[in-house]
Amino acid sequence: MHSTIYEFSEQPISESRRATIDSLPEWFFQTVADSAADTDEITRAVQIRCLEQHFGDLCIRDGDQLRFVHDFKARYFRNSYPYFMAAVRALAKASYDMFSSIMPAPAFHAALNSVTESYADRFGFYVYDSDHAELLPMDAWLRTADLSKPYFVGSVIDYHGWMNTTHQCG
Repeated sequence: MHSTIYEFSEQPISESRRATIDSLPEWFFQTVADSAADTDEITRAVQIRCLEQHFGDLCIRDGDQLRFVHDFKARYFRNSYPYFMAAVRALAKASYDMFSSIMPAPAFHAALNSVTESYADRFGFYVYDSDHAELLPMDAWLRTADLSKPYFVGSVIDYHGWMNTTHQCG
């Protein structure tokens, strides 16, 4: 599975100051990715276009600058919410024996994983927040970022994750 890490900052990022794979935290390679690679300028441009397509009309791009629409969060998370709620309902039916693994419960574990993945896909797009030197799944970053401000894209890093799914432009 290949996916992408996008570096975001509230200020423009010069090419010489962009994050590299050496900027990524160790935990990322221990839990999510088995490898990562810095991208060249052509691949960077293609992947930024991919991100623009991913956001669609929820984001306006001007070169390396992204501006999010005022109702971004209300619209962006709408599609994942029903999956989240379905998983929560399934978890609410779990008995203590299922929760404690006294009784094997594959459906419980699948629902628990579904809650996590519908909230923030840890094998999808990531944001390296260069202002705070922090790496977060895209959805987690979007929930905490002040989207009334424009953000600038710096580096774009390709990674190969442990999962057998793909989060790339087609």
